Amino acid sequence: MKAIVGGGIAGPVLGSALQQIGMDAAVFEAHDPPADDVGYFLNLASNGQDALRAIGIGPQRRSPMEGD
Repeated sequence: MKAIVGGGIAGPVLGSALQQIGMDAAVFEAHDPPADDVGYFLNLASNGQDALRAIGIGPQRRSPMEGD
């Protein structure tokens, strides 16, 4: 079992990537739910979308604003 501590969006993404290659992973967060407004907003830049696509869990189509 691999432990992943927090990491915002990176923690769950790393956990998903590890599971895809057959490794068990657990993500631990410092804030007990509900954490009010902590983590309330998520902005995913194009390079983040590319990283999610690389492990098969990102958006499959690009928006017209992203270009080629």
